[in-house]
Amino acid sequence: MLLIDDDHQVMERTAIYLRAKGFLVTSSENVFSVAATIGSEKPDAIVLDVRMPALGGAKVADVLAKLCSIPIVFYSGIDTEDGEALAAEHENARFVSKGAGIRCLWERLVEITASSGSAVGL
Repeated sequence: MLLIDDDHQVMERTAIYLRAKGFLVTSSENVFSVAATIGSEKPDAIVLDVRMPALGGAKVADVLAKLCSIPIVFYSGIDTEDGEALAAEHENARFVSKGAGIRCLWERLVEITASSGSAVGL
């Protein structure tokens, strides 16, 4: 699992929770290192914040779509309707509101890893 968020506290809390649930998590606040991290870590999914300085999650997802087909979960505090619309614009993407809580994110990641054949996080 690759977790990308510019909010260090949110990223750390999320990483700790997902690790406790059995996921192997690599986290990064630097969106510009994503391609290298994907190449070295080979994550089953990418958890991506939407609102980040320098390069927002939607633009990162656009770049990733050209590089790989790894599922993306936009995990953000943006309005749910906007988040779901954003996910619909990106193949292999889903949205979970940070307001819904980390457990909802975990449930979505379990769905993704189950459909890809990975047993991690179950």
